Amino acid sequence: MNRYITTYRLLLLFLFSSLVAQAQLACKLLQPGELESVLKEWALGGKATKFSGSTYNAGSTAFDLCTSEIVRPGKGNLQIKVVIVNNLPMDGGDAIRTRNAELAREGQWKVKGAKFEQKTVGKAMCTLAGRPRGSASSVCAIPRGNGYVEVEVRAPTLEETPSMDAAGALSQTANGRLNP
Repeated sequence: MNRYITTYRLLLLFLFSSLVAQAQLACKLLQPGELESVLKEWALGGKATKFSGSTYNAGSTAFDLCTSEIVRPGKGNLQIKVVIVNNLPMDGGDAIRTRNAELAREGQWKVKGAKFEQKTVGKAMCTLAGRPRGSASSVCAIPRGNGYVEVEVRAPTLEETPSMDAAGALSQTANGRLNP
């Protein structure tokens, strides 16, 4: 009986350790100094916070998320999210294209002052989207088999939103640090 309890405890410890290690993967792909450097035009002397991560599953699809913020004195902060998605039921590139196409068709981008753009930056499929009097974001995702790695940079206003080139550079750095 004790042997089964010990085995059960070891199994739980192993599962917990592997979840913690997985949560830390997205947080190891970019460094706060890199955020400040790549986003310096928009950071305005702000400082990036340490990354904070979490993981969750939706069905068989696994999500590894990590967030940071560039704190900008006297301005709203830039929020950065790194996401690793695995085990999608389809090719990662198809998933990104489908999501971006559906997003592009939304009526919210047809109001006066709204903006929705798409472009490819290196291997990254990127969007820049925002509406007047609301936050906006640049999002770049790079397919990886049945998943992808993505970097989102959100700003308080459309005018303060970093370019797709900046988000694309960060996503390519993050993707390059993942094992093939």
